Parts: sequence; C-alpha cells; structure tokens
Amino acid sequence: MTSYDDFISDATGMMYLNKYDFAAQKNGTKLAAFKLWNLNFKAAPKAGVSIAHNKTTEQSWNTTSESYDVVEKNSTKVGMKHDDVKVDMAATDAKYSVKVASPLVTDDWKVDGSVAFEEKPQKSRKVTVEAGIESPDMGGVVASVGLSVDQEWKHAKDWERKDHSASMNAGLHHAEQNAFLGFSVETDGKDLTASEVMVMKKDEGNKFWAGFNNGDQFVQAGALINDAEKKFTHAYEVRYHMDEKKAKQQFYGMFNTPSSFVTGGKYVLSDKTTMNYSAEFKFFAHAQAKFTHKLDSNWTVAAHQSFNSNKVDTKHPYQLGFDVNYSL
Repeated sequence: MTSYDDFISDATGMMYLNKYDFAAQKNGTKLAAFKLWNLNFKAAPKAGVSIAHNKTTEQSWNTTSESYDVVEKNSTKVGMKHDDVKVDMAATDAKYSVKVASPLVTDDWKVDGSVAFEEKPQKSRKVTVEAGIESPDMGGVVASVGLSVDQEWKHAKDWERKDHSASMNAGLHHAEQNAFLGFSVETDGKDLTASEVMVMKKDEGNKFWAGFNNGDQFVQAGALINDAEKKFTHAYEVRYHMDEKKAKQQFYGMFNTPSSFVTGGKYVLSDKTTMNYSAEFKFFAHAQAKFTHKLDSNWTVAAHQSFNSNKVDTKHPYQLGFDVNYSL
C-alpha cells in the first residue's frame, strides 16, 4: 500500500536534502540537524536478514549561545524475516524498539498488520498498532486505507498513561490513468489535530501533485520530471502558507508573500558519480549540493555542502559534511 507521502518521498528528498524534520512538522518549521560525519555499515548475510550500523556527528544552531551544538548519535538496526513474519529491532543512544509485521489477509482484500514497542529508558514507553488495507480492483480503481493508533506512557515519579493518538490515511488509485487521490486525519482522542488532502498523477517517469494541509495551513503543488535519455531528474514545489503570523516568522519573502519555492535535481555524471542539488527561495536563498561517488562494489563516499542565508546563524551560513557508506 502506497500513501501519498510515499508517492512524493523521492521528490521531497531531492528538493530539500534532509534540511527539515518533516516527521515532526510537515510545514517545514523544524530544521533537522546538519550531519558533519555520517558513517554507515550495511550487510545482508543471508536472504531475509539485514544489519545496519550508523554513527553520526551532527550540529544545530543554538540561538542562546550563538554557536553550534555538536552531538554524536549511534544506532544499530537488525531485520529478520521468517516466512511472512518480519521482525525489526533497533537500538540508539536514546531508545530501543521492536516491531513485528505480517500479512493478516491475503485474499481479494489484502490486510497487513504490525505491532511496535518503543522505550526511552526512564522517560517513556509507546505501543503502536498499524494496519494497511487494500481493496481488490473495482472497475480500474483500487482503494487503500492505513490506520495507526499510539498509546504512550510517560515516567516522572511513576508511569503515567497519556491520551492515545490515532491517524488514518486513505486513497483511491486509478491504474489506467495512474492517478491517486488521498487524505489523512490525526486525532489525540479528543480533537482533530491534523488533516490533509492531496491529488497526484504519474506520467511514465514523471509525477505531479497538489495538496492542502489544513492542520499546518499551507497549500503545495509540485512536479518531478525525469529525463532518462539525458540522465537527470528535476523536482519543483511551491508552498503558500495561510497562517500569517507563522508565515511572517518563517517563510515571508518570495515576491513579498508568505510563500516559498524549492527546486532540486539529480544528475548522473558517470557510472560511479552523481550530483544532487537543492535551491530553496524564501526571503533569502538556501543552496545545497551533494556529490556521491561509488569507489567499488562495497564503498561509497559523499560530500554535502550547504549555504543558507535564511538562518539565524548568518555569521556561519556555510556547512560541509561527509558520508562514508560500506555495504557488504
């Protein structure tokens, strides 16, 4: 089952190059930390088994001290599949998690389910139950529904159960037209906390989308254009923010309106080297570039450059980071 976030994930990654933490805030008000060093080791020793280790040194601007806070993060992920049951385990500096997923129904209607447990020691525990439902072909249209429910417990002196939260996304996919209409809603058990609707279309290797996020109060429209012959892909997106107060703080700029425009692309320079670029325009511009080179069948290295004249740390607008990846 594909949600509309999955549909545009390649374009989003290309346009923003991990600048924002969209998982925390879809309107792009939360900047992600910049990775100075990103070391990855991946292995798949046998079918159905995967291992990944990551060590990252990242920095984010501290407005109080007017300097960068540098943090080191480590993680290990192990995935195992036995028949139709998939188990994912992960441990990081701050938490550990276990997730079990399996198909529940495999007839005309298909249902996948999963249960996940996450704990931040002495801080919180969370259980997440998810289900994905896909209908059979109904005159060329396939319906899909994703459901998720979270229950969290916080720890101070004792464990305290918090209000649960739930989300649902649903979509209709027309196979012949290769078009998709979807929406999602979120609730904390009392009020509707977020809602979003989006329409998308594929045309061979190209994608087009438009949407309205009612929770974060912005509209967006974009396109991904793939030129297979010339070996490059471009993506474009414009956003218009209707929350005037937030827009003036975060976005006000392009043509003196609460809007932003971003373009990104990927060029295949050779069979071993690719270049990604991103240019975002608000009141000022933010430009990024990432060069990735495959040394051999196992090793890949990359350099990521960022020059952001929008940020509060205008004395230090330039950042440079490196990736080292080993896949066995």
